[in-house]
Amino acid sequence: MSAYPNSPADRRGIGRFCESAVADYLTARGYTIVARGFTVKGGEIDLIAEDGATLLFVEVKGRTDGDQIRRFGRPATAVNAAKREHLLFAAREYIRRTGNAKKPRLDVAEVYMTSVEAITDTSEQWTALTIRYYPAAFRG
Repeated sequence: MSAYPNSPADRRGIGRFCESAVADYLTARGYTIVARGFTVKGGEIDLIAEDGATLLFVEVKGRTDGDQIRRFGRPATAVNAAKREHLLFAAREYIRRTGNAKKPRLDVAEVYMTSVEAITDTSEQWTALTIRYYPAAFRG
């Protein structure tokens, strides 16, 4: 089986896996997850969390193996200027819709993982190896 997911369904599953891993990571550190997959026309936020007076908008990026990292770079490098604009748009829209007055912060989380073939079948299961978290990764 390919180390890199080939179909959109595979990539969505990996994306959900990475988002859940980061949500668990944040929850274990005392953050409260208030939304997942907030989507508006023109932008999407993977995770929205609160930490005291701070409202965190978290973009989650993952890589499945060393070859993928060599080919595409660190996960956070995928958060380019265009992606940042989409994130900012969605964050502003979330604040407008909810009236949340907490101080916003834009974070990026990298998830490095490996696949483990299930013993009973050929489907892949994913295991997070490392999560790197970058608070205030960029300014809005």
